[in-house]
Amino acid sequence: MRWLVLIGLGMVTCARAAQADDWTDCYQASAASARIAACQRTMATGIFAPKDAAGIHRIMGDAYGEQRNWRAALSEYNEALVLNPQDGRAYLARGVLHHVLGETDAALYDLGRALTIDPSAKGAYFRRGEIYREAGKLEQAVSDYSRLIEMEPTVDSYYDRRGRAYLGLERWDKALADYDRAIALKPKDGTYLWLRGRVNREQGKLERAIADYNAAAALRPDLAEIYLHRGIAYNDKSEFDKAIADFDRVIASAGSGPLGDEALSQRGLAHAGRGDIDRAIADYDKAIVRRPKFAEAYFHRANAYHDMRKFDRAIRDFRTAIELKPDYADAYHNRAVAYGDMGEFAKAIEDYSKTIALRPDDAAPYNGRAWAHFKSGKGAEGLLDVEQALRINPQYEPAFDTRGHIYEALGRKEDAIADFRKALAINPNIPESVEGLKRLGAQP
Repeated sequence: MRWLVLIGLGMVTCARAAQADDWTDCYQASAASARIAACQRTMATGIFAPKDAAGIHRIMGDAYGEQRNWRAALSEYNEALVLNPQDGRAYLARGVLHHVLGETDAALYDLGRALTIDPSAKGAYFRRGEIYREAGKLEQAVSDYSRLIEMEPTVDSYYDRRGRAYLGLERWDKALADYDRAIALKPKDGTYLWLRGRVNREQGKLERAIADYNAAAALRPDLAEIYLHRGIAYNDKSEFDKAIADFDRVIASAGSGPLGDEALSQRGLAHAGRGDIDRAIADYDKAIVRRPKFAEAYFHRANAYHDMRKFDRAIRDFRTAIELKPDYADAYHNRAVAYGDMGEFAKAIEDYSKTIALRPDDAAPYNGRAWAHFKSGKGAEGLLDVEQALRINPQYEPAFDTRGHIYEALGRKEDAIADFRKALAINPNIPESVEGLKRLGAQP
């Protein structure tokens, strides 16, 4: 197969007047250099109409692309389109080349032109879907992959690509359906099983996720990503010894690359889960030395320092994580918690506000900001926040506990008792609510 997938070579109608051997070698020679030389000799005859000459330039463009001589390939495709502006295959080829060169806007223009000329050009839909997915334009990617599936519903790779886009959109049910279909079409593909495991893990279906990872590992024992994600699932299940075994395997095989760095950071979480904070921090330290701009490792180390009540170090690491990743909502949130534990409630409120701006549909930062207002003696200001938290999640028990404290401070005893009881009805293990009822002389 040539370097450009789905690009046909075409047939020049006037070839009968050219040297037969040169023409045959122009489109059939196995070596790209031989094809280029034969096409050049064929063109030198000067007998071709513009449309037919365009086809030869496109063939030479493909050959130059096979040699990775991108600029020469681009020149040939340009010439082909000057001679025949309706050559959809040349637009497709040039669009793929622009993508290879990182020229995304030019690639999208050419692929759009290819589809205008030939709405059934599968290669153009596929490549444009890839560009959209890489650029984070996931809805557009889904649209292009869906068009491919309509045209060829039995091609497993189309479901895989759309499933990846759905993963990015966090549309888990649709991603799961696509991977179910891909696996049905190609049941021995370990990559599809691994990705379905990811979907199951994101949905909290940890047993199913691990079963998929196990099946994937049996088919692709060389794929380190499987062990990384299985380890994360074991972390989620608090099976830390199994998690550490998987992360050890990734670290041994992946070395100092991104996968190995991620496994180090995740192994730190497993050590922390076992209560071994020193070993956790040692893993985060190694990950940071290996990748100084690893925001997540700074975040995890900050949480470990927070657990050790080393607040200054925690704040410093949260700050670095945010500098590296300015939209890191979890880092803003957890830094707010640390500021609150330090009694710096104004800074906590500021960080909760930043979290809300990044994640307005999450109840936790609204409740956190309400608590910070309460602790700074401005409980009434926190009522609006806690009520917003309950609008987002009517079963969010920390919000009932927070509102109970605010009502207690405002002298609204019966309302406080009712909220403490609501919190405990959802989660009986909230000591603050139990203590609140005791202070108010009420039973749970």
